[in-house]
Amino acid sequence: MSTPADICEAVSKGDLQGLLRLVLAGGDVNKAEEQGIYCNSPLHLASELDAGKENSRDIIQVLLENGADANKENRFQQTPLHLACQHGHLYLATVLVEQLRVDLNAPDCGGLTPLMHAVYRGRLEIVDFLTKRGCDLEILDNEASSALDMAVLNQQQDVITLLLKAGCELEKSKGHVYSRSHYVNSYIYSLINQNDVRNVKLLYDSGCSKKEFYLQGSIHESNEIGISVEMREALRSIIFQPRTLKNACRRVLRGSLARVKKKNEFLGSKFSNLSLPRSLTSYLALDEYRHELQDALSQTRDQNI
Repeated sequence: MSTPADICEAVSKGDLQGLLRLVLAGGDVNKAEEQGIYCNSPLHLASELDAGKENSRDIIQVLLENGADANKENRFQQTPLHLACQHGHLYLATVLVEQLRVDLNAPDCGGLTPLMHAVYRGRLEIVDFLTKRGCDLEILDNEASSALDMAVLNQQQDVITLLLKAGCELEKSKGHVYSRSHYVNSYIYSLINQNDVRNVKLLYDSGCSKKEFYLQGSIHESNEIGISVEMREALRSIIFQPRTLKNACRRVLRGSLARVKKKNEFLGSKFSNLSLPRSLTSYLALDEYRHELQDALSQTRDQNI
């Protein structure tokens, strides 16, 4: 007779044949591990396997086909999706979200969502995946921090860029305003120092005030730190020219559209059902998002056939 420890051990070791034998012998795929502080289920443990190995995918399929609960929580109220995002297991996250439609925004005992776990660990692929599937960007954890707060505090430039593109706004923090302001200034300084014109413009379009760019640009001037001609021109444009009405409208409307979602519903389906005039679609620059989302939906339909 198999025990919970046997199945959990087989999953942890990536032992597919051992897992199959235990399941055929009547083993319960939802029994949590008996040792350790987390009390993870076998599906939780599968998130720690190397996502690139075929064995990992087969183990996940065996567990799910034999009744593994995709919403089961461990001792810290973390679901398998929390751990998949934490460990960067994109395949498991995709199965849980696209096939089983688990809650994208479920908080654990600390109020952390799957997105927050991905951000904290710097899992770029997972952050990109979750934001494109319509996860809530504005949820706060028990310490009043958002996903963007975490990225800013950890100075994760690539993650910050992804979140800004997804619709986060730096100037609308509900959490640690002072800390965010401090690190945003450091981030702008770093981008200017690297002559990263593209991301400087992205920050401005995401709501950063002119004074922050003026301050950091002035610091570079006073320290005689060399910045490129292109960066100087970009800073002059940001500081001395007002936002165009088109820029302001586009930012507000795209941000609003990005938040149109319901629980367990694809953001892509919302975009697909929007009957927008061609001129408005072009104005909002939505084409690139529409194509990405339609591709994601097509892949999901193919998997479900």
